[in-house]
Amino acid sequence: MAAYKAILADEHVLFVEGLKLVLQHMDVPQVEVVGTAGTSKDLFELLKEKQADILLFELNFQGEDPLDLIKKIKLVDRSIKLVVLSAYGEMKLVRTCFNCGVDGYILKSNDLNTLKSGLSSVMQQEIFLGDGLMLAPSIHPDGHSANALEATPLAKNDRFVLRQNLTNRELEILEWIVKGLTNRQIAKELYISDQTVGVHKKNIMKKLEVNSTAALIKTVEDNKLI
Repeated sequence: MAAYKAILADEHVLFVEGLKLVLQHMDVPQVEVVGTAGTSKDLFELLKEKQADILLFELNFQGEDPLDLIKKIKLVDRSIKLVVLSAYGEMKLVRTCFNCGVDGYILKSNDLNTLKSGLSSVMQQEIFLGDGLMLAPSIHPDGHSANALEATPLAKNDRFVLRQNLTNRELEILEWIVKGLTNRQIAKELYISDQTVGVHKKNIMKKLEVNSTAALIKTVEDNKLI
């Protein structure tokens, strides 16, 4: 069987070079790396220039919303298999990535056997979820939801995670808050009641663990949430 052609994309050059060496020495499945990219711009140029079977990529490219990135990739090449190789294992994010069209999701902390299994499964038209990941919360016998990703802790103030914990509506309202609009002005822009805006704002502040509008704006700016 001919080797699968792969593109690797990650902002961390050493990781890409190391992964390339690993793939080149794998026996099953056989993988030929036809290109590497360190920026989203380079990635899209490669997708247009090279014929590849599979893309192994990190989600967190500077200047790119991760979910928009997946959608853009699909627009360029709908047939290419997408496997996320990431340090981020937040359950909501993983589930959303699959909903957007990825075929596999593997943590960078997983071992080589998991990578091999993942690539083989994806190229056989299956979806693959790496070790330590779940798409739905596990349930304790007492009925309470458990943290399904306890093995992959994330920094509480991580920009990527903070953003993923906010709904699309909350992000939309957050943009208006940062621009200095009042609840009533935001309500007028979005054709909703100012009470509804107030509820969303309260939820946003709770999620970001701030207790004032000034602190909220500072958190947004410090973490580049929008």
